[in-house]
Amino acid sequence: MIKQRTIRSSIKASGIGLHTGKKVNIEIRPAPPSSGIIFRRVDISPHVDISAHALNVHKTLLSTEISNNDVSVCTIEHLISAFAGMGIDNAIVDIGGDEVPIMDGSSSNYIFLLQSCGVREQDKLKKYLRILKPLQYKEDDRSGEFLPYNGYRITMEIKFAHPVFEKNRHRASLEFSNTSFIKELSRSRTFGFTRDLQRLQEERRALGGSFKNAVVLDDEKVINQEGLRHPQELLHHKMLDAIGDLHLIGYNIIGEFRGYKSGHMINNKLIRKLLDHPESFRIEEFKDNHDLPSGYRTGDIN
Repeated sequence: MIKQRTIRSSIKASGIGLHTGKKVNIEIRPAPPSSGIIFRRVDISPHVDISAHALNVHKTLLSTEISNNDVSVCTIEHLISAFAGMGIDNAIVDIGGDEVPIMDGSSSNYIFLLQSCGVREQDKLKKYLRILKPLQYKEDDRSGEFLPYNGYRITMEIKFAHPVFEKNRHRASLEFSNTSFIKELSRSRTFGFTRDLQRLQEERRALGGSFKNAVVLDDEKVINQEGLRHPQELLHHKMLDAIGDLHLIGYNIIGEFRGYKSGHMINNKLIRKLLDHPESFRIEEFKDNHDLPSGYRTGDIN
């Protein structure tokens, strides 16, 4: 039986928010079956729970932000992507502020935390959302698309008029699994441009940004002393973001996602459009591991 998963024990971490610049403490705890990922604002009395679901996404400017009425948590995408990469369906994230710590700008620190506390199966079947028909959301020259596919594939194409992007590949595809996520995507950091920094800080954003948690580019090159972690780091980070955003659909996806210059807004609008077209998908459960698409089988990601 293909069962849901949560973490085996609680684990704590702290760091600064990329946009607020404030130190935030979090504790990730096990959660009951079918509860999903819940962010609990413990700095508010009484505590406020916010379900990490696409329909609760409130803002998508430079991060994914979820809310419950007027209480919100932003920059959730890297942690959610780590949950997806580890096959974790249910968890509670106690958070002492309104932004998830950025850590090193990737998902690698969160993968380490989740591996440290361990994962356990629960007594309920995992649910999968199978894409049955092509569906696209397009706005200007940006788009996101779901296609039927017996597995989970992420295809991303980006376009930036910048020498670093122009000399590297613009497009990549990934057969999603625990192994491929951890090895190929999880260490890819967020990035930004020096030309945008003053405007962002005037808007009270990127106040916690630094060379420790972002790849920074001037008009010609990467100015971090250590450079890129690998040539496709910036493209892979966009794929990492997409995996986090798409995991907010509430199910494990069987299908292909294709993004062209897509970001948090396009990703969320595509999910909302899919949920508005129930003929385009089917919810499935699997009792036999051999019936699963290969990337979801035991040994990869459940």
